[in-house]
Amino acid sequence: MINLRGLPYDHEDMENICCDAIERSRGHLENLNTESFVTDDLLEYIAENSSNLQCLQLGSCRLLSDEGFSKAVRKLPQLKEVDISFCNLSKYSLEVLGQSCPLLSSLKFVRTGIEYTEYDGDDEAAVIAKTMSGLRRLIMVKNDLSKIGLVRILNGCPLLESVEFEECFGLSDIDLSLWKFVKHMEKVFIYNFTDEVDNYSDDYDVDDDYYSYDKFLERLYKCKIPRS
Repeated sequence: MINLRGLPYDHEDMENICCDAIERSRGHLENLNTESFVTDDLLEYIAENSSNLQCLQLGSCRLLSDEGFSKAVRKLPQLKEVDISFCNLSKYSLEVLGQSCPLLSSLKFVRTGIEYTEYDGDDEAAVIAKTMSGLRRLIMVKNDLSKIGLVRILNGCPLLESVEFEECFGLSDIDLSLWKFVKHMEKVFIYNFTDEVDNYSDDYDVDDDYYSYDKFLERLYKCKIPRS
């Protein structure tokens, strides 16, 4: 459910429609994707009536607080996939999420922007490493994560199969010491736009940026990966 500009609905209309859908699901809802209109009260209603929820996506829900998210997520122990993008939530929400949802296997966490970050990105990394050991997929965007935080995550989440870090400019010192952590993974994507492209052009193919870890290091840091 997305409240797009130009549609004749306000947030209250969207909340009512969402509540009606939740009621009709009779507790069987498994996947919920919402953008922009979710509040603390609405998320609490969702949690109280959707105990079987497995996938939750929250995009640009700026009215959602750490307190409201934490209160709701404690009632959603079946969550496996969570996407929190541009919601102004902090490490406290991540900590409660990890502690309350033992089945969590996929997390996407996108900041509103590093310039607005109140907490160090490595603090969030420490929370993920400590509470989400079952993660298999992790995406972090616009986070001031450093190599120290990345190593914490890789040590604390040994089941990771796919990691993606975009616009995490603290990861500019990646080196071969991380190879032992990621060589078994299906996908490793660490990309800071300014690292690679100085002159952007309209014919630039974004798909070209998705490299395996060895290609990533060879291209950005001029390193050579030892072949097994």
